[in-house]
Amino acid sequence: YCDVASGVQRSEERGETFWRRYPGPGLYGTKMLLEQTRPGLDALAAESPLIFGTAVAGGHLGPGLARYGVVGKSPLSGGIFESRGEGPLARALKGTGWAAVVLTGQAQRPVYGLFTGGELAWLDAEELWGIDTVETTRRLRARHGAAA
Repeated sequence: YCDVASGVQRSEERGETFWRRYPGPGLYGTKMLLEQTRPGLDALAAESPLIFGTAVAGGHLGPGLARYGVVGKSPLSGGIFESRGEGPLARALKGTGWAAVVLTGQAQRPVYGLFTGGELAWLDAEELWGIDTVETTRRLRARHGAAA
């Protein structure tokens, strides 16, 4: 769990029963979202969680395994949304030893998260604000090297 506004992070262990019952990010993300939100919470409120996670095999090197899921409250419907992606984020998250990162809060300035050595650091993204994806990727690679 990470509050983007304060940078405060905390870990929570879940037992084997939890992971067997909720094996993928869509399932455990929904469970966590229901545990942490109250009815009627605005999807864009700072306390509304955004959950990034990988499945058991997600984030590994095999073809099609570099996948992650994102779960949150939909601003459109007020219900739960789930989205899936593929790329270096899955490996970076898996490399932390965490199954998921639950983000809350609102940063006072643009920031980005950097996973290194099992830690998540928030770094200034002011110079990246408003530029396209290709240029952002180029600058981040120049700063941090290629993603795992």
